[in-house]
Amino acid sequence: MKKLTFGFVILHYQAFDMTVESVETIKANFDISDKYIVIVDNQSPNGSGELLLKKYINDSNIKVILAPGNLGFANGNNLGYDYLKANFDLDFIIVMNNDVLIKQENFFQSIIEIYNKEKFAVLGPDVYCPKAEIHQNPFRLTSIGKNEFKKMFFVERIKKILGYSLFMKLLYPVLNRKRNIQVNDNYKNELLNPVIHGSCIILSKDFIKARSYAFNPQTYMFFEENILHFECMKAGLKVFYSPKIQILHMEDVSTDMVFKKNSKKENWKIKNTIASMKIYNKMVK
Repeated sequence: MKKLTFGFVILHYQAFDMTVESVETIKANFDISDKYIVIVDNQSPNGSGELLLKKYINDSNIKVILAPGNLGFANGNNLGYDYLKANFDLDFIIVMNNDVLIKQENFFQSIIEIYNKEKFAVLGPDVYCPKAEIHQNPFRLTSIGKNEFKKMFFVERIKKILGYSLFMKLLYPVLNRKRNIQVNDNYKNELLNPVIHGSCIILSKDFIKARSYAFNPQTYMFFEENILHFECMKAGLKVFYSPKIQILHMEDVSTDMVFKKNSKKENWKIKNTIASMKIYNKMVK
């Protein structure tokens, strides 16, 4: 089994140009001789998976896998994670969306230095979203409490009953009238065991040895961050956040291609979030 320092899993769906930009940014800015990139096409209906396969078929450091169906976020990423585990002895696996760009010059060296100091299983970078002009990590400082989960689950079910548009018109202003919008300054400091944003998750050899999958295979889309955090805390796997590494997240490129109307996209999110929340609730119980 070939020894490598870094492996990538990049989950692709439809957005060909965005995936190519993500991959080519890595190739252009870094030495990839000790890195291997797996692109998993989640059966894109526009044929972009086949185009990626053709583009990178002669690249010895890139593998394009055409999934047998749309496996969703968890199992699409798990397919790439499985391939890397089966074929390489890796120190780190970086699981990231196809709308993530890595441009930081010392990105990989910083990961190694943080691991040598912290011995993390899961590492989260500073995730900056230019579209919203916000820092998305840490996703949460702590896991979801029992009462908070009940409220969140209740709200999602109300959203499903009313539909996103009607919910936003009738109930959102009522539920949020006392809520103060707070600036997230938590991204500025290193943190132990926060919930890490799912757009880019760095898994060390501690995680790779301990887990046969990256994300819980029972889920399809959404709420994976909370489930992963719960599983890591239960297994004693250290989660760490550091602003010393940064990425750009060009959010929702793939879903925006699928859903031209925002309400349709949000209703789809609500449906899949509820399904994942049910799985999380069973795990916690």
